[in-house]
Amino acid sequence: MNVFNFVKRNRLIGGFDRRNFLTALVLIFVFAIDPGRVNAQEYPTKTVRIISPYSAGSGPDVLSRVIAEQLTKTWGQQVIVDAKPGGNGFIALESVKRGSSEGYDIGLVSNAHMTINPALIKNIPYDSKADFAPVAILYNTTFFIATSVNGPYKSLAQLISFAKANPGRVFYGSPYVGSPSHLGGAYLESLTGTKMVHVPFKDVLQIYTTVATGQVDWALGSYGSMAALVQAGKLKLMAVAGKKRLVSQPDVPTANELLGLKDYEVNSWVAFIAPKNVPDSVVRKINADVNRVLESAETKQTLNQLGFIGAADSVEGLARIIDTDLKINFDLVRKSGITAE
Repeated sequence: MNVFNFVKRNRLIGGFDRRNFLTALVLIFVFAIDPGRVNAQEYPTKTVRIISPYSAGSGPDVLSRVIAEQLTKTWGQQVIVDAKPGGNGFIALESVKRGSSEGYDIGLVSNAHMTINPALIKNIPYDSKADFAPVAILYNTTFFIATSVNGPYKSLAQLISFAKANPGRVFYGSPYVGSPSHLGGAYLESLTGTKMVHVPFKDVLQIYTTVATGQVDWALGSYGSMAALVQAGKLKLMAVAGKKRLVSQPDVPTANELLGLKDYEVNSWVAFIAPKNVPDSVVRKINADVNRVLESAETKQTLNQLGFIGAADSVEGLARIIDTDLKINFDLVRKSGITAE
C-alpha cells in the first residue's frame, strides 16, 4: 500500500474524516520506522541474486538453481545464482554481508559456514549472528564415506586398519578447512586412533574425481555431490556416516556398524541467509515463498535425486538450529583438539 495514495483516495471520495486521518498517520509512522513492512508487499521489483560458495554442478548448486527457477516464476522477477567458491566460503559470505539491505542479495550457506567456521577458525571475517539474518532452511543430508572402485580398500575396516599401521599415509579430501567433511574426517581419526592427512580442495567436484582416480584415498560427502561418479562405477559408497542406514541406500552399512562405534555422525544442512539489515517483513516473505517452492513436485524430485531431505521451517526455526549447532561445534572442536591448518 502507498500511504500517499491512501490519503489522496480518501480526499477524492470526501471521506477523509478523523478516523481516516488517524489511520493515515499510523501508516506514515509504520513506513517511517520500517519501510520494509510496506515494501514487502511489492518485493521483489528487480533481479534477486543468490550468492553461493559452491562450485557449479555440486549438489547444493544444482538445487539452488532449481529453486531460483521456481522463485523466478513465483515473483515475476529474475532470480540468478552467482557462484563464488573458494576461501572457506569467505568470498561468498563477505559478498552477502555487503549485499543489498532490501533483500536482493541472498546467501546460500551450510552449517559449516555458519556454525563450524566460527568454532574452528580464528579471525573469521564475519559473525554468523551479528552480520546475517536467518531466512530459510532448505534441506538436511547425511554424508557417505566413499573411495575408488579400483582402489586398494575393499572395506572401511581395511582402510582404517591400514591407516593405523601407516600414520600419515592415508589422505582424505574435503571442500575446505572447517567443512563438515573436514570435521567429520578429523572426528573419525579421533575415534579410531588414526593419523590421516586432510587435503582441502577449492572445487567440490574435484574432490570426488581425485578420489575416483586414486590420488586421494577417501572422502566424506553428500550423495548428491558424488552421485554421477557412483552411477558411473568409479566411486563406491563404503559407509553411511550416520546413526542408521538410509532408505535411499539400504545396502550401505553405517560406519558405526562396521567399526564398532556408537555416535559417529556427519551431516549437513543448507539454508538461505540475508544481510542483517534486511527488513524482517521481506525476510519472512522470502521464507514463505521458499517454503512453498520446497513443497513443489519439481523441487521434491530434485531433492530425492540428490539424496537430500527437504527441511522447510520458519525463520525462528532456522535461528534455533544455528544457535544449537554453534554450541555443539564449539564443544566438539574443544574436545577433539581439531585446528584449522
